[in-house]
Amino acid sequence: MKEIIVISDAHLSSSWDEIEKALPRDYEFLNPNYWFKKTVETVKNNQILVLNGDTVDYFLADYDGEGNASNWGIFNRTIKTCKGVVFLTLGNHDYHARPYNYSIYGLNHVHIPYKIRRQHKPKIGHHKFRFLKEWESMKVDFNWFNPLQNYKFEHFYTAKNGKELLVFLDSGPEALSIFKNWLNPGNWIPMIAGTAGRGLGPDQINFLQKTLETAPEREIIIFVHCPPLFLRGPFAEIPLSGSFLANLMRQAIIESKFVQNNMCFLESLVTSDKNILLVSGHTHTPANFLIDKEARSIRKTDIEQINDARYDKRYVKFISALPLGACDNPNRENGFLKIGERIEHKVLKRFP
Repeated sequence: MKEIIVISDAHLSSSWDEIEKALPRDYEFLNPNYWFKKTVETVKNNQILVLNGDTVDYFLADYDGEGNASNWGIFNRTIKTCKGVVFLTLGNHDYHARPYNYSIYGLNHVHIPYKIRRQHKPKIGHHKFRFLKEWESMKVDFNWFNPLQNYKFEHFYTAKNGKELLVFLDSGPEALSIFKNWLNPGNWIPMIAGTAGRGLGPDQINFLQKTLETAPEREIIIFVHCPPLFLRGPFAEIPLSGSFLANLMRQAIIESKFVQNNMCFLESLVTSDKNILLVSGHTHTPANFLIDKEARSIRKTDIEQINDARYDKRYVKFISALPLGACDNPNRENGFLKIGERIEHKVLKRFP
């Protein structure tokens, strides 16, 4: 079996290189393009590289929408240097059509706080208000918009890695970009507070359930960008009851990270007799959870307990990976996940 390197939330964009030129030379800016190139170059020919969503920050590079240059160009140029086999899932940012406004969303995630951003605002750019184009920064028109026009890709698929079966799913664009999601008030808090993905359609749920039923492999590793839920606080064990979780989500005590078929996805994992490892990104926060199939509960844990329970079918091992192109987590770190004989969160840099 080949070792797996998981990059999540790379957020590639041509704007980062321009910003780096605009900032003082001694400023510790997190340039996602630099870290992506550096990490891809380290992947060996006996390793697998998984890009688990938000590979680009948005599709079209030009802020005013005049040009057709795509940030996927950075991806294509860099990935050619990769010696390992590459697999890909899509994240919500991969579906963003146009650049977003830094005055609205900020740049804290790349270690540029408000004070620095304001000081260098003219050179950094991306601050002019564009009226309806601000909505287009997260809008997706599936009739014309294909985030991977020049890349052979399936939205959900499997691949074998020795005795492991790798399953790749697509949690979709942001749920708030799809009008019908606003018709259900139960979606409002997850969509706004938690930046939830659209979720998994019936075709993906059926595909997953059939895969779990028939797969003979020793371990099934599921890669999806948005996790079904996320616990940030110091919680004890939480029951995996649909009504109970829905109540906690409405109160924003826990975060729902995708809307469509959230509980159906979890139910598929809990009722399976297979040994499952679930790997997500999106939250920019490394975290480890054990889902107990028998007790039907979820609890936070550490990476050592994940490794100890690695081949125990009673537990779904659920890992949220470090972001490569962001550092807006409690420890201000970026990095990647390594899955081999042991599973490790590999920190590349801790920002002040």
